[in-house]
Order: sequence, then structure tokens, then C-alpha cells
Amino acid sequence: IGSGPMNVRVRIYSVSGRKVIEENFNQVMPGQSVMVTLINAVGRELSNGLYFVRVLTPYGQSTIKLLVLH
Repeated sequence: IGSGPMNVRVRIYSVSGRKVIEENFNQVMPGQSVMVTLINAVGRELSNGLYFVRVLTPYGQSTIKLLVLH
């Protein structure tokens, strides 16, 4: 893994596979956290439920589950 800044893309998908959020972050250092706002493209907060979060970097990708409860 590189030691310099990289571009990171975060995509959030519904359980049906529909992409509901995508955010791009530039110049992220390894180990640095990013914060994604759970507001979709039409300005609405994500509904309660299970989602999948995919994080993509130049070095690979990872997918985790996200449970949203209000």
C-alpha cells in the first residue's frame, strides 16, 4: 500500500442492489477516516434498513454491511 494521498470512492447500495449514495474523496492519506452523509441524491435521509457500503481505492475495494436505524 502506498504512503501518499489517494482518491477514495464510497458507494452505498440498497439490499436490492440499487446505488443510493456515491461520494468521492480526494487526497485521503492511508489510515485517514472519511465521513459520508447519509442523504441520497434527492436530498432525503436514508430509510431504516440494511445497506452495503463499498469503499474503492487504487489498491482495492472492500464491502461492509450498514444498518440504519432512526
